[in-house]
Amino acid sequence: LDTVTVWADSFLAGIESDEINQALSDFLKQPVKLVRYQKESFRDLKEAGTDLVRQTRFADARPLLLTNENSIADLNEKLAARGLPTSRMERFRSNIIITELAAFSEDLHTQLQIGEVKLMNPKLCARCVIITQDENTGQVVSKETLGTLANYRKVNGNKVNFGVDWTPANGGSIRIGDSLFL
Repeated sequence: LDTVTVWADSFLAGIESDEINQALSDFLKQPVKLVRYQKESFRDLKEAGTDLVRQTRFADARPLLLTNENSIADLNEKLAARGLPTSRMERFRSNIIITELAAFSEDLHTQLQIGEVKLMNPKLCARCVIITQDENTGQVVSKETLGTLANYRKVNGNKVNFGVDWTPANGGSIRIGDSLFL
């Protein structure tokens, strides 16, 4: 075990063997360590937690990221109108993708339910340059994905938002085709 830091949170995590870490370091051409969440690990969600979920592990802010197909369609319309390459939802690394709401109206809700699971404590997801890269190769496709979003999705200073991070309030299943309840 060793102390690791994700954003401003420090906690214990398991460190993989020297053999694995050396192989990864050789492949990536820089020194790295692969870590894993363990029973001794605890990254507190603090006020973002629920009675069911008190920790978030290695996720940015909350355990789940929800995005909206209509929001990416809106972004892609703006990119296409400028003759720029469109983006793919896979680049945004969502856990849940919805289609029922108007573009970016997912930002407006304080709780929702999909299938059996109630979601609470939303936080807008600030995006980084990863959304400009092909999810399979890591190669930059278009820096304009982030630049275009910045033209109309910037809040709280320089944060460019797309998607909403959520914490589950109860256990249950979410399946493809489940209804969304506001």
